[in-house]
Amino acid sequence: MSGRESTHSEYKLRSSIERGRQQYVVRNALTAAGLTGLCAGVYFYSLYAVKQEDFTDVPMPAVLTEEEKEAFARAGP
Repeated sequence: MSGRESTHSEYKLRSSIERGRQQYVVRNALTAAGLTGLCAGVYFYSLYAVKQEDFTDVPMPAVLTEEEKEAFARAGP
């Protein structure tokens, strides 16, 4: 033999492992569906909550006059 034997056969699912996992298939599917629903709910609620914000409580800056715009332009960066 060459020292490196194939270990592929060690990782195949045996029938005993498959029988042991069968009892958790439905529970795992329900858990995955619940977590997915929770994440989707939080995501869409966040979009809905932000969408209805109108920012009326935020004061808007005053509109600059032409003189203020020119003075600002002369001051430079």
